[in-house]
Amino acid sequence: MTGVEVRGAGTYVMLPGSRHASGVIYEWANGARPWTAALQPVPEALRPKRTGSGTAAPVEAAIPLRSRNSALTSLAGTMRRRGFHEAAILAALLVMNRDRCQAPLDEAGVRKIAHSVARYQPAENIGAAVEELTAKLALDGVGKRVDRVKICGRGTNAVAHIHLDDGDRIVLDPLGRVGTPAKLAQEVALQAGAEPEFKPVDVTRVNALLYLLGEHVAGVEVEDPTTTGSATCAARPSKRST
Repeated sequence: MTGVEVRGAGTYVMLPGSRHASGVIYEWANGARPWTAALQPVPEALRPKRTGSGTAAPVEAAIPLRSRNSALTSLAGTMRRRGFHEAAILAALLVMNRDRCQAPLDEAGVRKIAHSVARYQPAENIGAAVEELTAKLALDGVGKRVDRVKICGRGTNAVAHIHLDDGDRIVLDPLGRVGTPAKLAQEVALQAGAEPEFKPVDVTRVNALLYLLGEHVAGVEVEDPTTTGSATCAARPSKRST
């Protein structure tokens, strides 16, 4: 190809400033400089060949029942991180629920997801945290989902209230008492009406998610019952056994 050279292994390029064996110093040809010369058009032979007019992107796949809530929450979380408010999130979720979900969620359920995610700060990936906590506590296996978290106190004496989307809640009182995978799995299963997971629960990660969600719910602070005397922190769920 005229005017084009391809260098392979074992070859080299001499630049201005280099010295020839005869003692002559290499210079730019015709006084040209790369930083002043105009860019030349790409030779036609080097342009990629067109493969046709292209095809439209495939229609988005339908969302099965088992993934419905996770998909809706994921979209809500993505929109919230980008600064969208509840009304815009709800509008998008209603369309997605209607058009893509094989078994659409009722409108009240869609509104609940939009409202839940919209409470968080836009920068936080809360939707993913909610779904991860739901999965780690094996709640998705019994058709439940974490809606919000309230934490009272600090450290191992803290009490965690995990509110579920069906109106029920799980109370871990205190967190230090369920500090092993077996105890945490058993306590969650007892209160949620599920079977304890055979796989050990990652207690450290669960605690991190609890504090992330508990500290970012708008209007719900991390309280210390020793100073506030909060009646909410002292409440117990109806399913809890003695």
